[in-house]
Amino acid sequence: MALAFTEDPMALTTASSPKTATLYAIPATGSAFIPPYADITWASSDVTKFTVANGILTKVAVGSGNLTATITGKNTVTTQTVVTVS
Repeated sequence: MALAFTEDPMALTTASSPKTATLYAIPATGSAFIPPYADITWASSDVTKFTVANGILTKVAVGSGNLTATITGKNTVTTQTVVTVS
């Protein structure tokens, strides 16, 4: 399985904050689907620029950082995108 963000890279502005990140799981066979957010661990590489909780990004300050989403189960799958905050 692979993971993909619908917006990659992602922009976060004052007008768009808070913003929900949408993530798709792409299985080896079958159709892509949005996994349950309870199954996803979210992380911001720089919480001085933006925070993330349950897939919701909130602007803190101008700059950029990486948003990481990980699903742990039978296999651990991780994906990452750059978030530019303006």
